[in-house]
This record gives sequence, structure tokens and C-alpha cells, in this order.
Amino acid sequence: MKIVPLQSEHLEEGLPSCKCLDLRPLKEIPAWFPPYSHAYLDKVQEQRERRRDFFQYLVKKYGSAGLLALQRRNVIGWLTFFPKEEARRIGWIRSADDYFNKETLVLGCLFVKEKRRNKGVGTELVKAWKNWAKDNYWRYLEAAARGNFDEAWYGEKPLKNNGFHYIEERITFLEFSRAFKIYRCDLMENKVEKWVQVWEDEPYSVEVVKGFLESHGVPTILESDVVFSVHPFTKGPLGEVRIKVPAEMEKRALSLLREIHEKGKEISPRLFNEEKQEND
Repeated sequence: MKIVPLQSEHLEEGLPSCKCLDLRPLKEIPAWFPPYSHAYLDKVQEQRERRRDFFQYLVKKYGSAGLLALQRRNVIGWLTFFPKEEARRIGWIRSADDYFNKETLVLGCLFVKEKRRNKGVGTELVKAWKNWAKDNYWRYLEAAARGNFDEAWYGEKPLKNNGFHYIEERITFLEFSRAFKIYRCDLMENKVEKWVQVWEDEPYSVEVVKGFLESHGVPTILESDVVFSVHPFTKGPLGEVRIKVPAEMEKRALSLLREIHEKGKEISPRLFNEEKQEND
């Protein structure tokens, strides 16, 4: 079995064996489409074109938007993913909004063909997704295993096998009741033993400082005491967000912040450890 990233040529050629990724122009509605679709060929065609354009945009901007599991050139499984900001924009994501959106990839679809299930294909796809995300500097992965009260959870085992941790459960009532278990994986969890705080400010200012540090090779994480989708504070103590860096890079981070502060740039710290600066 070989796993390859989804690329533009796959979308242009079409993937007949992947129903959710076969976005070629339609001459007629396939038999497996819902019966009512036959009266709306033009609408279905328009939707396919929009989805193809969206995937092309993701591949061009982020490098890929999915993975294909191949055996003798035949697709036996696939996985699609979106940056969390893009997922929320199209209404796909079910987990809470937070200040880690720009660091998070969200699972769109995980599917293994029936004859290949329970043979480790899903686990290998999720493992390849983790490796791809690490190589492309993503920090968090989020995924939802789906099910309901009468059936087993689908997609849960490959996530658990790859170190994903359960964070919450949600229920949707759009067409029928279905529950989703949300899982998250921190790709740096085992790489950094200790994170130390170097900055605290309001959300928009924090994003500027975070981008500055990461552009100089200093990994960062953000922390806050509230869930902003529930309590959307942007000012005052409840609106403050903390920036943390690996302990071994604390001196470098403080040096960079002190340097830009001394140059009179428009970054003005709310929390700046003067004692540690004096000891550096």
C-alpha cells in the first residue's frame, strides 16, 4: 500500500473510485445519487465545480488537502482535511472556535473501502496525515468520529491508534440525530517538556507577536482562560491571551522581543520579564 498527498492533477483527472472526490463534469446524474438530484443536473454540476475550485485553492495555498491510499494504482481509501479557518468558513467544523485556528488542521472525510476495512488502512492514513502536518508546520489536528445511539463509532479506532485524545461530544439535528466525538492531537506534545510564558496581551496584538517570533524560528503556543466562542472578550483581563515558548528557547524569544522593543516598533509588551532580561 502506498499513501500519496492529494494534488491538483487528481482533481483534474477525477477520482471515480472516490465518490466525495470525483469532481469531474457530469453528463448525467449517476445512479447512486439521490432520486431528486436527477431534476437538478445544472445545480449538481455547479456544486461540483465549486467544490473542485475549493480543493484546487487549498492545494495551491497549503500544499495538499487530502491523502490517497493506493494499492496497485487503485484507490482503497482516502482522507481529506482543511485548515480550521477554512473549515469554519464553509461550515464544516463542529468543534469550538478558539485562538488556535491558524495552527489547526481539521479532518474532513476518512473513508476505507469495505473490503479493506479492519486491516489498518485507516490507521495508516491518519498516521500519514500526522506526518504530513508535522512536515508542513501544523501544530494541532482535530477530527470527529461519528455514530449514533444505535451503531458503533466510525473512525474512532484510527484516531486512538495515533494518539488523538477525546475532548468533547456533540450532536447534530440537521437531517437526523447523530453524535460526534471530537478528538484532538498536539503534534508537539512529546517534543517540548516545558513551555514558559514570555508575553501577554489582547488577541489582535498577540497574533502580531506570535507571527514575529515564529518567523524567527521560535515555536509558540497560545493560552487563555476562556473559550472565546462562548465568552468573546477581547479586552481586559478576560480578553488577554498568553504566548508561551519552549523553555530552552526562552532567552532567544526574550532577546528578540527586547530588540524590537528597543527599535521602537509598534509591538509594545504587556508582560515583559525585566528581571530575566537583566540576568541574560
